[in-house]
Amino acid sequence: MAQAINGIGTAFYGQREFRADGSYITTEWFILCFVPILPLRSIRVIRNPSADTNLVVYTSESFHVLETTRPNLKQVLATYGFALFCAFWLVFVFWLLVVRLSPDWQRYGTPLVFGAVFLAAAPFFIPLLWRRSSKFRVSPRSPVPPPLPQELNTTPSRSPRH
Repeated sequence: MAQAINGIGTAFYGQREFRADGSYITTEWFILCFVPILPLRSIRVIRNPSADTNLVVYTSESFHVLETTRPNLKQVLATYGFALFCAFWLVFVFWLLVVRLSPDWQRYGTPLVFGAVFLAAAPFFIPLLWRRSSKFRVSPRSPVPPPLPQELNTTPSRSPRH
């Protein structure tokens, strides 16, 4: 079970190799400031909506663990690549604002701030698009799902992500 306090601990990132039963592989990471540092293991999970908790101040999604494996290399490389891309992107946006657009702050202050926030947040929507398109490409392996042996509850209001 992944657990992080103030961005330090473990978390599940990524969704890969979807099957017809709705299961997919996600990887558990050691995180520091919510940045993935070290992959610990990959697991194939399937949602268990009947065990979800949905309160006003607390939500939790429940999953059944179908299998546990060593870290999925494609998912690890994709997660590291995305984290590096986001770091470079944020440095680029900061450089753009401070170095290139600093003389324009007096004239266009508020629009530049909103534009910068939108520009800085843009790459974080990419995993949503990838995940949506990958759900339509189902892996042909294992058409019949194995029995559901154990349950995994994620941290509050967090779901496995890319």
